[in-house]
Amino acid sequence: MPGITKQSKAILSSFFVFAAHLYSGNPSLSEIQTIKWATHFGPSSSVILHGNNPSSTQLLYGLNALGATATALAHDNATPDNTGDLIQLGFFDTDTDANTWTPNDDASNMFNGTWTPLLESTTIGHKTSSGDSFVGAGSFAFQTEFYNSEASTPSADVYDATGPIYWDQISQTNKGVSTPYKIAETSLTDLYKKVDALAGASDPYIGIRFYDLDTGSNAQGSNANLTPDDGTSRYNTIMNPNWIWPDGGNTLEMSLHTSASNGPLDTNLKFEFENTTYGTHSGAVASALIGTGGNSLSSADPTNLHTDDFVATVTYYDGAGGLTLSDSGIGDSILSGLSGSGDLNGANDGNQLTIHSNSGRTDEFTGTITNGGTNVTDLTVLKTGSGGQTFTGVINVADSDTTESGFLNVMEGTVTLKPGNNVAQKFEFLTNSKDGGTTYSSGSTLALDNSSYGDQAIELGFANTAEKKTFSGTLTLSGSGTNTINIGGSAGTFASADAHQELSGAISGSAGLKKTGSGKLTLTGSSGSFGGGVTISDGGGAIDGGIVVANHASALGTGTTTVEHGKLAVAGGITVANTIQGQGTNNTAQKSIIGGGSGTSVGTINNTLGSILNIGSGDGEIDVVSPGIALSTSLSTGTSTQQSIAGDHNDAGVDTLAQSIGIVKINKVGLKSGGVYDWEIANFDGSTPGTDWDVLQFDSLAFDSSGNFDLNILSLTSNDGAGSGAGAVAGTVAGKSGTSGFKFLDGSGSGTITWGNVTMGGSTPSGSGTLDSGYFNFGTGNFSYYNNSSYYGDWSVYLDHANNDFYLQYSVVPEPSTYIMVAGLLMLPGMSYLRRLRKSGSEEESSI
Repeated sequence: MPGITKQSKAILSSFFVFAAHLYSGNPSLSEIQTIKWATHFGPSSSVILHGNNPSSTQLLYGLNALGATATALAHDNATPDNTGDLIQLGFFDTDTDANTWTPNDDASNMFNGTWTPLLESTTIGHKTSSGDSFVGAGSFAFQTEFYNSEASTPSADVYDATGPIYWDQISQTNKGVSTPYKIAETSLTDLYKKVDALAGASDPYIGIRFYDLDTGSNAQGSNANLTPDDGTSRYNTIMNPNWIWPDGGNTLEMSLHTSASNGPLDTNLKFEFENTTYGTHSGAVASALIGTGGNSLSSADPTNLHTDDFVATVTYYDGAGGLTLSDSGIGDSILSGLSGSGDLNGANDGNQLTIHSNSGRTDEFTGTITNGGTNVTDLTVLKTGSGGQTFTGVINVADSDTTESGFLNVMEGTVTLKPGNNVAQKFEFLTNSKDGGTTYSSGSTLALDNSSYGDQAIELGFANTAEKKTFSGTLTLSGSGTNTINIGGSAGTFASADAHQELSGAISGSAGLKKTGSGKLTLTGSSGSFGGGVTISDGGGAIDGGIVVANHASALGTGTTTVEHGKLAVAGGITVANTIQGQGTNNTAQKSIIGGGSGTSVGTINNTLGSILNIGSGDGEIDVVSPGIALSTSLSTGTSTQQSIAGDHNDAGVDTLAQSIGIVKINKVGLKSGGVYDWEIANFDGSTPGTDWDVLQFDSLAFDSSGNFDLNILSLTSNDGAGSGAGAVAGTVAGKSGTSGFKFLDGSGSGTITWGNVTMGGSTPSGSGTLDSGYFNFGTGNFSYYNNSSYYGDWSVYLDHANNDFYLQYSVVPEPSTYIMVAGLLMLPGMSYLRRLRKSGSEEESSI
């Protein structure tokens, strides 16, 4: 803020006359713009304009360093020496040229632009030299007169007086005192240009900015106290749609109160930062914090003006240096219109940085938000205001404990993440909820922009967060290629796999969305206009593959969804119609999975243009079908039967098998060579498909004519304490035959089947019965390991020909041909004796 000095602090008993130029001779009344600005204009004021004195005069306040105690802004000494708190008359300049001024005249964006002071040596609560007139702390009153001349050097004089006085240079008579006390205005560079710009604009707005120059002391000292890098100075700005620069010869009155009888507060007042709007009241938008005591701004009703609104709460910062936002520094802070390239340095104190941008503004910060260098800091970033804020520098914030901090909370406006080359931007999670609750704001936007760096990515770490977190605003994707969201990192642990971020708003923009990381991303918004496509990828880690849940019919947009490494799951009750494909054949270490449904609520995939979705090892095919939402197999070892239930936390962060078992319907599906069906069962005595075991439904089913298909039999129970979810089934493991078995392929009575090399008695099936062995390879290592009494069991497939349904049968005593294999299992507990290595027609053993 150029030209700001500590001397510009408001004075309640002052009379100011400013000349934009030296003037040779007295100006005429028609040339003078008069501004009368005061706390109020009642009999107690030094500018008596009305006889209506408010019963309680509103003062201006500052908070102490803790943010706990409000004190009226400090007044000047008896001999005026500009030691009180600063107050300025000024306007917002909307152009970016430092040598020109375009005053803001937009009533809907009254705080748009750069604050430009007209007065720089005005102070709060001024006293006269004789002490017979005292305007108290937190109060101010001025009469300021501007006029233009032909001189090239700006000049201004400031006078202090008791009562209404007029400068005798304009042929008026001094009243109240014979010799007003003069305060020299020493820094008025280009004042005449600013006044000319105001005079030439169409109804430009002017306002009042007030400063608490030092949160640690009421003794203010010199202008040097207003330093931008230590954060000890705070301010706020007041505007009013009726405060419009007057024409020559006219007078504008600016007061906190109206001129009505008993002078109530003027309800037209607007604040750069509305403290009550961002307090703890139930009607507030969000809860901003301030100071080193973790204090909120206000608990007052935000629908009415309150004393809490008239408090300097915005940290003065020019964006060039650094701010220490730890408890050892200034703590929780509010920044408005953040730009520059400095460092916002936190610590593991769980503090909050509120970044505010008013309507019409879009500010860009190229600096860093860290704990020094690239070190992680536990600093929550809260975005308020309907304007935009762009971040291009390093951001590294995450929760250091379980207090839910270190996240990005976009309550209002737009946050654009636009990192440069090799710039990391990391948060604990995304939300736009108040106090971590479930009441979300509307109208907020998160924009991901890779136009500066093609490999743009944001990382959501969920370091200490178990339950699902939701961002309900719009996600906008810009640039070319894809914008990446990494959830849970690439550690591949159970904890990171249960990291769960939901985006419940619409996705828009021209770029694609790539999900990496071992966590889960749920898309719930209606994104029918989004055509960039969704990719589920590994992000570079060998076991870095998570889940994307489509929880709306158009959650994936209209583009192609590519599953390279991880799982696409369709939520129960949802039908998606997208082109879905797997990765190429060269990615043999990766695993693509598709599934969906929760309990008996079916998740449905209708392939676009009538195409078939193949589960196989071919180019572009999906490796594994796995009903349910969670992951049922480890992503670290191809398509093995290794059992690792992950991503099965419910919304409260508690493990539940309801996320793991379900019914998925694929209208046209092919079970091709090298493909895998991970079939899960939780209750051997159960009777409810989708709850007790998995089901794949179809309208048409195609078997392969040249290969066969793997069925992994996976036994599930509640969390075993290690997060795997694997274990012995409920009920008694006993023989199951015919339609008394487990229906795992459901043709719904009307499905069509292409048989390929599936046979019954050596021929294409023409009736009900047990299918010949050879097409389905059963991976039973997991089931046998967790259900010890079943080592000698045998699995087969029964066809209900009339209904096109397939049942898994279980025989307690296997056929003699399997004895040798069973003996091998007994020697190596937990080993899978049938495993088809992904992208290969060969089989090999793998540990569970």
